[in-house]
Amino acid sequence: MEQTVLTNHQQTVLKLVAKVRRVEALPRMIKPLDKDELRRFFTEEVKKLSPSIFL
Repeated sequence: MEQTVLTNHQQTVLKLVAKVRRVEALPRMIKPLDKDELRRFFTEEVKKLSPSIFL
């Protein structure tokens, strides 16, 4: 099997393209939360953490 050898420049370009694709995908992965969802999340976190904080 023949192995392809990439130059440093080619490797750098490929890494940058991969980063751009990841950044482009971020808006599709991030779901906006409304204030009620945030309030519920933090309320649950406080309930979980309170026992360990106030021993």
